[in-house]
Amino acid sequence: MCSSDPASRSGTYSFVSPPAMPQNVAFQLDYSSPTALVVRMVAPVTQNYISTTAAGSFETAANYDTDTAPDTPSIVLIDNATSGAQTVTLDDSTTVHALSLSGSQSPLVFDINGVNLGVAYLLSINPGATLLGRGGIMGSVLVLGGTVRPGDQGNGVVPSGSADSLHVTGNFTEESGSLLALEIRGDGVGQYDSLTVD
Repeated sequence: MCSSDPASRSGTYSFVSPPAMPQNVAFQLDYSSPTALVVRMVAPVTQNYISTTAAGSFETAANYDTDTAPDTPSIVLIDNATSGAQTVTLDDSTTVHALSLSGSQSPLVFDINGVNLGVAYLLSINPGATLLGRGGIMGSVLVLGGTVRPGDQGNGVVPSGSADSLHVTGNFTEESGSLLALEIRGDGVGQYDSLTVD
């Protein structure tokens, strides 16, 4: 969050809704000026998620081969190559250049925990991966054989008053072999999870 007086700005922005960017150009926010925020065009930086724990945080720097938390120029690759299921949770609104989710050896769950994920180029959900949660995605989403599941990892029935929504502001494309899984208790408001796209 920033001060309302631009001449005395301090701190950093907690979330930036990204502009649509080409694959090979990312943007980076430069806070070095005391009176202006500078947006620079830079080459994207690939970051591989390397943690092998069953549950981890997207924002934890130690979980990446670069030992830095993902940021606006990051191309983040999360592939569960372990022998057991893995869940990576996004607890803070974050903007990255691109995010690729895969479960090449075992299932991978990426849980958006009621926050916003900005993706300037593309979020791809590949085989073995599930995008789960509630909150917002700003950017293009391409499901290439993976699963999108608004809400939690329930049993397919929405408990009373717990319907969740995943909102995509951008393009949403599901290719053949992909799955959209929704929990449904009834047809009234609040009785089903939803995916909205605009």
